[in-house]
Amino acid sequence: MIQLNVSFKSIIWIIQKIIARVSPLRCNLDKSISLRKTKDKSMITFLTTEEKIGLNNYKLFEDCKYRRILEISKPVINPKTGIIWIDKKILTESTLWDYKDLIKWEPRPLFPKKYEGIFLVLPDNGFFHFLIEDMPRFIQARQSNQKAISILGSKSKYMSEVVQILNLDQCLSIEIPLKVDKILLSEKIKERLFSLEDLNSLQNEFKHCIKPNKMRRVFISRRDKEGVKYISRGLDKKYEIERIFTNYNFEINYFEDLSFSEQIRICSEASVIAGFHGAGLANLIWASPGTKIIEITNTRETRHFNHISEICSHDYALYSTLSPLVDLETLIRNSI
Repeated sequence: MIQLNVSFKSIIWIIQKIIARVSPLRCNLDKSISLRKTKDKSMITFLTTEEKIGLNNYKLFEDCKYRRILEISKPVINPKTGIIWIDKKILTESTLWDYKDLIKWEPRPLFPKKYEGIFLVLPDNGFFHFLIEDMPRFIQARQSNQKAISILGSKSKYMSEVVQILNLDQCLSIEIPLKVDKILLSEKIKERLFSLEDLNSLQNEFKHCIKPNKMRRVFISRRDKEGVKYISRGLDKKYEIERIFTNYNFEINYFEDLSFSEQIRICSEASVIAGFHGAGLANLIWASPGTKIIEITNTRETRHFNHISEICSHDYALYSTLSPLVDLETLIRNSI
């Protein structure tokens, strides 16, 4: 893996991010570009996949119902977020974030380091986004060119393990923006968080880590400190909830302490997976169809895990800690 000494450029990038976060001015508000709406000579459709995406707000001007692999010339990339700049515009297909939110923390990079060759990018916006949004897109793009160099968005332990599992021999580990000759990108589609194609590609790439037997009852806890996330995810009742699950023969796991392959194996062996709202619960994708899923939260409610459970053909239930704990026990008894 290539390691870089980029201290000066790192300082410039840090200063840029600080200015972007504190500045009340959003001068680049409308500077985005989408290949589904506008033709640009620096971007071509390298490959059209078999994944049908249906109607969405990208399809206003482009008659294409399928996901594309884009070949982009001379882009500037933020490895951490995976966001691509074409000249002074953000490529919409490189992110699922709303552009008006994005500009609050994503400045246009100055003085990016330049590299020759064809590249892929595997960002790391946190484990959930890494696993559910970015990994499937990376795998799909890599299938179109196995020799492309992989740009890694972090040096996290799960990223390092993925590099080994996927045999990524040509990797570039860098924490500041860079400019490359070409990059292959599987486009991100708004309102397309996770699909059956994504599930199949992930399970195929990591199949040797999957050990299905549906014998374990798994509870995924968290080590959060007190704060907004702590309360909103229901962790203010963590110890009472863990005690209840222990009484029903669930094993208590803290996935932040485990390797990536261990997380896959544990969830693939589960008949029931329960856990607090958060990244660890994304590992339900490794479980066999029909697994019982219980998501626990307080006020932090999204449809993410419900949607992913539907794709995986799991039986999903939601429990809010605003309800009596006896309701949780009822859900548990119905799941085992």
